[in-house]
Amino acid sequence: MMSYSILAGSFLSLILPVRATYNVNWWKTIHLSAINIYSRFSAGNNVILVDSNGNIHVVTYEKTNCELEDYNIYYWTNSSGQWVYTKISQGLSPPQVNPVITLDFNNVIHIVWCGKVGDNYDLFYVNNSRRTWTSHYNITRTPDVSEEDPSITVDSSGVIHLVFINMKYNTVMYLNKSSVGWSTPINITDPAVFSEIRPP
Repeated sequence: MMSYSILAGSFLSLILPVRATYNVNWWKTIHLSAINIYSRFSAGNNVILVDSNGNIHVVTYEKTNCELEDYNIYYWTNSSGQWVYTKISQGLSPPQVNPVITLDFNNVIHIVWCGKVGDNYDLFYVNNSRRTWTSHYNITRTPDVSEEDPSITVDSSGVIHLVFINMKYNTVMYLNKSSVGWSTPINITDPAVFSEIRPP
């Protein structure tokens, strides 16, 4: 089984297996950077996936100015035969951070991340279902609450499942996206649920 690694630091690095002979792995390192680096903490929350065609997909956030919280979301792929990137959060005011990525069975990329809106964070979503990126969509739209730490997956029916933390109440929230759109978030760590499972 091939494995891939992401390193973050003064630049984003991808470590790839080149070949394997007599049980000896040969590796090469590719430095991925969308920007000139001024901060040792310029890249973070790196997530990597490989699709059914063997193409590699990476999502990360990078800082473009060491004096500011100028973080944006970048997506990298080698599907064209060379490494190219797209600034996914184009048009949104930074900071944009903590991206997560998943693939469905048609190799469509789905990305969710945390974007600053006013004093709090909302969750934003894009996909490339038509081989071009959709406009970013604000899933949560709650100006008085921060939503953070998202996690995403897609089931065999193409339904997207998303969980995240409601930072105001420190609860785990769940919602999904089907053909009719995004559902209303529900609190899956409601105290009543916990009391049924684990009596005090």
